[in-house]
Amino acid sequence: MILSHKYKLLFIAIPKTGTHAIRFALRDHLGPDDEEQVGLFVQKKFSAEQIAKKKHGHIKSTELKAVLEPKVWESYFKFAIVRNPLDRYISFCAFINRNNPDFQVNPQKYVHEIIDRPKARRRILFRPQHEFVCNENGEIIVDFIGKFEQLQKDYDRVAEIKEIPRQILTSINSSQHRHYSAYYDQELREKVIDFYKTDFQLFDYETN
Repeated sequence: MILSHKYKLLFIAIPKTGTHAIRFALRDHLGPDDEEQVGLFVQKKFSAEQIAKKKHGHIKSTELKAVLEPKVWESYFKFAIVRNPLDRYISFCAFINRNNPDFQVNPQKYVHEIIDRPKARRRILFRPQHEFVCNENGEIIVDFIGKFEQLQKDYDRVAEIKEIPRQILTSINSSQHRHYSAYYDQELREKVIDFYKTDFQLFDYETN
């Protein structure tokens, strides 16, 4: 996540949605008092102890709301990026197997197994996207949700709203895999759709 007092901006970094492209773009323009929590490429901790003790930078909006001053939470522009869950799942599988040569040989074995692993389902990278932007009642509590599928366009919109200098986003830490549709059969598709069903509904993604 990134908290910018300079731009009155809060970026909720949902895993596997191009977050590092956004981070790298925003870092060029942050002020000296702005904060970031991140654990990849660079190590930065947020000032609030409840957040800083986490070992990653994918902080949920409810967690941030609990530690920020109400006037900051209410007045700052809060945004996140979401991704087609079918695509995001394959990206997750490729990412956690990035050092596993067997994944490239037989990816179907892994993409079918991972969805059923309780340990994998508990990982922050695996969690449904709505958990990062909704409250306990399932209500969206951020101001803008962009789409990974039009990342540059939606980042430009944020930059325009907050008067941040625009720049071309670069691909950072992307997983190496074919188009996600190549990995699915009906059984796997049904399992992924069931696990991420709220994401499909809330963020208007097709399941076919």
